[in-house]
Order: sequence, then structure tokens, then C-alpha cells
Amino acid sequence: MRRREGYPPLLVEEKLQAHDIDGAIAAGWWGDEVAYRLVESALGGRSLKVTLERGDLGLDLSNESGVTTVASVYPEGSAAREGQLRPADVRRRRPVRPAACAAERRAVNGRTYFTCEAVVAAIKRASSGPVELAAVRPLATLTRCARHVAIAAGRRHSLSLETAVRCVLLYRFHVAAHDVLFTVTLAAAGEAQGGELLRLRGAGHNGELVVPPGELAVEWSNEHSYLRSKEINYMLQLIPCDEYNGCQVMRQRERLVEELAQCKQRSKHLKEVISKAEEAISIVRAEEAKLVQALSDARSRKDANAERLKEVKAELKLLEEEHGVVEHVPTSRFPFGR
Repeated sequence: MRRREGYPPLLVEEKLQAHDIDGAIAAGWWGDEVAYRLVESALGGRSLKVTLERGDLGLDLSNESGVTTVASVYPEGSAAREGQLRPADVRRRRPVRPAACAAERRAVNGRTYFTCEAVVAAIKRASSGPVELAAVRPLATLTRCARHVAIAAGRRHSLSLETAVRCVLLYRFHVAAHDVLFTVTLAAAGEAQGGELLRLRGAGHNGELVVPPGELAVEWSNEHSYLRSKEINYMLQLIPCDEYNGCQVMRQRERLVEELAQCKQRSKHLKEVISKAEEAISIVRAEEAKLVQALSDARSRKDANAERLKEVKAELKLLEEEHGVVEHVPTSRFPFGR
């Protein structure tokens, strides 16, 4: 494992887990928002999921970019046999780029880690058996990222981006207070006409924009303000459309596969719930049948008792009419000897 010296890994990992990029940088972290977003949400990259044999990962890790990256893959190791992870990715004549070891809130056995030290510690803590890793292969051909950029009142901050192919521009910016005007403009070149591609005003925006080949002017304007300066954080990435679309299809497939697994699990759980409910209903219905029978028997006996009551009253009345009423006086009221 190769790493720079100079930052406390536990403190930096704690700050990044709490989404405190500024705090991590203040603690000595040399990464940036691009690296953070790549790990946190796979923004601008293609997800990879690998399962490696514990004790024989076959990887050399580095954090030269501030997050865990694959520096090399040993030919005889588990990673080489698995076949997905590479120390660099060369595709469509784009520059060599390392693969960052974390994505979509998963890195080692289901949990995301940012620093190389945290990833190594998590692998060592993992129980026996295979180790599941999630990785991201960066796709951006051009990236611009900065924090705490000051724009004076009446001024603007501009960047120039150039692409030879049709790309998707991922943009993300935030203003510390108040708002700025954000524009993306395509410069005219030869017979190709330029023009404004995007205009947004606000305290922050994030989104994507399909841009044609050519030179792009990206601008944050504070010219509408006469007194207040503004401070912005921003991140821009250019990803070729074919790469981006392929990545989106893969992500959609992953979401559907994950949802399918959740539906199957939910279906299994619901079957168990239904089975228990049906069993309980059967018991209740059996008890209900007993209670219904008992109620029917009680009503029958009640009706029979009511009929007998009428008969007894009639017989008693008839007896009294035929023989008169004989009052019975208890003998115990008259003591012996009187």
C-alpha cells in the first residue's frame, strides 16, 4: 500500500463519513469533491462489483488521489482471476485512469470507506470467506473542481472546456450566500454556430447537459451585484455520451436487479405473513364454529325454557283455581309447649 504522509486517517475518514469535505481538507486530506463524489455516489464513473478470496486479494492499493485506488493487480492473485479490476483503464483513446475502490455507498462487504487505511482495516476485520468490493472506474475525460472561489461584486469567474466528441457535462455548484448567474456557451468554430446552451440563476444547481464537440465557456457571473461578493464551490465533468449512456443503462439494470431481489424477498416475507394469518384465521374460524354452536344450543335451551315457564305458570294457575289458595305457614314460627 502506497500513501502520502501528512493527514490523520481516522479523523479524515470520520469527516468524510459525515459529508464534511471542508473539515477533511482542513485536517490535511488532499482529495477533492470529485474524488469524494466518485466514492460517495459513483458520480462520473462506472460501477464494478467484485468478490475476492480472503487472504489472496492480489491488489496493491494507493491513495494518491485522496481515496483508495487500485495501483496494481498481481497476475496470480484473486483480483486478476476475477478479471474486472485494473490498475488503469484505457478506453476510446482516453487517458489512463485508476479505478477508485468504493461506489454507491458500498465498498467492503456493504459499507463505504474513503481512505486507504479504512479500506484495509475493514478487509482485515471482515469475517472468514470471500470479501465483496465495490469499485468505480472514472469515465470523465476532463474534470474541473474548486472550492471557496471568491467572485467580487460586478465580476465573473470563467472556465474554458474543450471536447472533440459529443459529451455530457455534469455540473454542480453551490453559493455560500445569495446567488450567481451560471451559463454554458458554445464558441463558434468555422461553419459551426455557437450559442448559449444553458442559463441558470440561483444559490446552487446540479444537473447534466449534452454538449456538442467544440470549445465551451462556463461562467459564474456576479455582475448583477453592486455590493456583495460571492463564494462558490463547483465541480464540472465531461463524459463522452456513449460512455455515459452505457453507464446509465448499467445503473438502471443494477437498480432493477436490486429491486427484483427486494421484491423476491418481500414476496417471501409476505407469503410467510399470509401463511401465519391463514393459520390464525383457521383457528379463529374453528373457535367461531364452536361459539356459533354454543350460541345456537343456548338459544334452543332458552326457547325450551320459555315454553316450560309458560306451562308451569298455566298449571299453577289451574291448580289454584280448582283448589283455592292454601297459605303455608311454617311451623317453626310456633315454639313447642305453647
